[in-house]
Amino acid sequence: MEHLNDPLILRIPDVCQLLRWNEAQLYMAVRRGQIPARRMGRRVVFLRSELEAYLAQLPHVAEHAGVGCG
Repeated sequence: MEHLNDPLILRIPDVCQLLRWNEAQLYMAVRRGQIPARRMGRRVVFLRSELEAYLAQLPHVAEHAGVGCG
């Protein structure tokens, strides 16, 4: 995800697109403290570095037996 043109701060639509979630799912994850978010005035924003760290710490699929397609 590291590119020179990538913004350091992501907005809600950016994160929804990145995670392929709708806004309701994202707001719920933020309220639960599952996704790191910040307040910038009245706006909710996400630091790219914190979002990348969050994604990196998620468990690998292989760690969960019984997960599969079909």
